[in-house]
Amino acid sequence: MSKIIELIYDMELYELLATSLVFGISTTVLISWVVLDYQERKLDRADQEQFADEYGIPYWVRATDEQIGITNR
Repeated sequence: MSKIIELIYDMELYELLATSLVFGISTTVLISWVVLDYQERKLDRADQEQFADEYGIPYWVRATDEQIGITNR
């Protein structure tokens, strides 16, 4: 711990500002990436509930028997 404090005391002002700026930007990017990932998963689940059947296949992908030529005779 004392080595970290000595390192900070030995730094110039511009080095401290640059270090804090890099830390702040990195933290902001990391938090926004986590939030974006959460929102995308939430939207994917909502889309699947709204536009897919119980097997997860979208309604517009599934063909009817008549469309693919299967008839029950």
